[in-house]
Amino acid sequence: MPAVQPFAPGNYRFLTHAFQYSGGVAAEPGFAIERARFARPLPLATGFDAIEAYLARLGRPPTAFCACELRSPKQFTEQGFIDFNRHYVQRLEKWGIFRDDINPVARSNVCPEIDPPAEPSLYAFSYTVPGGERALSRRAAARRPTVPAITPTASSGSASKHLTACATRRVTSSARWSGA
Repeated sequence: MPAVQPFAPGNYRFLTHAFQYSGGVAAEPGFAIERARFARPLPLATGFDAIEAYLARLGRPPTAFCACELRSPKQFTEQGFIDFNRHYVQRLEKWGIFRDDINPVARSNVCPEIDPPAEPSLYAFSYTVPGGERALSRRAAARRPTVPAITPTASSGSASKHLTACATRRVTSSARWSGA
């Protein structure tokens, strides 16, 4: 049975599931979860580099990364899925997120029939920010109607040119799980 566990370095809690991903995340009190979407899917390593640079620019640690949306060219074989996931969690381990075969990061993986990526790619990601629901609502309202583009920094590399912040969806600390 899944259990709710805190992930204090990321300011969220998660439902345990499998080494590949968690069963879901919720922000801790005083924090909110924001979502950013790439202008186009980026290959895994390039996308992770862009995420790391983006979070640094916001003053957030890599451990704030709590969910991602992947796009794959086709369905994996069983062994291919295992191989992909072992590669995927290496960056999470480097960031101090994945430990002891426990992964707090939630994930979806879609294999689009139309215009699939050439390789597994990152489409969007979510991360925690201080402030909770009220602060997030004020920030999101202030951003409308335009969506800010991320300006590359010297350390971000070219990948961040393809990143567009979209605070279009959020999971807030109002989501409560029994026993949390």
